[in-house]
Amino acid sequence: MTENGISKDHAVFFLRRGGVLSSAAMRYLLWILKLALFAVALTFAVKNTDPVAVRYFLGQEWRAPLIFVLLVFFCMGAALGLLAALVQIMRQRREISTLKRELQGRAVAAPEPPPPDVAGV
Repeated sequence: MTENGISKDHAVFFLRRGGVLSSAAMRYLLWILKLALFAVALTFAVKNTDPVAVRYFLGQEWRAPLIFVLLVFFCMGAALGLLAALVQIMRQRREISTLKRELQGRAVAAPEPPPPDVAGV
């Protein structure tokens, strides 16, 4: 054991991996985190089944369980976020293709410099 309570074998294993958990250990850690997140979401859903009213303009109203309303609005927010990201990605791809065409046009227009004279050295 070292002074901080970690055995030398564990410290060597951790350092050998570059300070990062191995692939298998990381996979297990991710599964544990996913399971914990699922358990929290499930208990939240079970505890929030009371009906709520979402009111619109002109007196329209929609009644549904709270967890369903939250899920619908979460999915709508995620879809809008993905749509905004997609617009930005398409704009960047268009700019990249324009710049590539411009670069290729410059490469064709610029003559190659003559090779250096190695015989005179």
